[in-house]
Amino acid sequence: LAVVMMVLLVPMLAPGGTGGLGDIVGALVTSVVVIGFVFGATRWFVPRALDKVAENSTDEVFLLSVAAFALIVAYAASLLGLTDSLGAFIAGLVISSSRHRERALRYITPLQMLFSAVFFASIGMLLDVSFVVDRWLLVLVLSVGTVVVKVVGTGVAARVFRRPGPVVVTSALLLAQVGEFSFVLQQNGAAEGLSPAGVGEAGSQAFIATAVLLFILTPLLDTTGRRLSERLEARGRATPPTPSLEAP
Repeated sequence: LAVVMMVLLVPMLAPGGTGGLGDIVGALVTSVVVIGFVFGATRWFVPRALDKVAENSTDEVFLLSVAAFALIVAYAASLLGLTDSLGAFIAGLVISSSRHRERALRYITPLQMLFSAVFFASIGMLLDVSFVVDRWLLVLVLSVGTVVVKVVGTGVAARVFRRPGPVVVTSALLLAQVGEFSFVLQQNGAAEGLSPAGVGEAGSQAFIATAVLLFILTPLLDTTGRRLSERLEARGRATPPTPSLEAP
């Protein structure tokens, strides 16, 4: 949901962007409207609508209804200045909160796998291998920095929500790579004449190379997180309980 506000604020960073108080307030108001829609639709509209569709339709009609809802929300998001992909994500977020999420996921999973393959292949095709060879140290430093920032950020967020230590470690390392919404922001910035670090194509290639390297390392990070999590769990089981100081 934070990406909603980020996407709306990106145009203000453009060379011709005003970034005045009115623009910032407008972006904040739009963000509140979108987030309010998400919570409202999650709580009232979508669950009831899906209940009706699920009770009175075939599997094909249910799938078409889910797809239609995603397209409608994506179009509405584009009218508010967001990207179509972000609108589709918001629709998925709303549907996943209903009790029919398992049924929807069963139909969508094959498409998800297909689009994931296209996503990773397209990112790999954007990579300039000669750039990585020439500036491997820069890519390595950016990758390490990204992992540190993501691990710390995710770990702090998990602790704020009072997740146990093993969950914090596993989540922090599993989510240490460059996320999909980073590409949404990068494309949105490119449309406004922006580039990573303001260095044009070199910045874009550094961003892509860092993302690709961390995609490759994600299985290793996942395995490391699971092993550390298991050690924390084992240590927790081995630690004797603290004796009570209360009077018998």
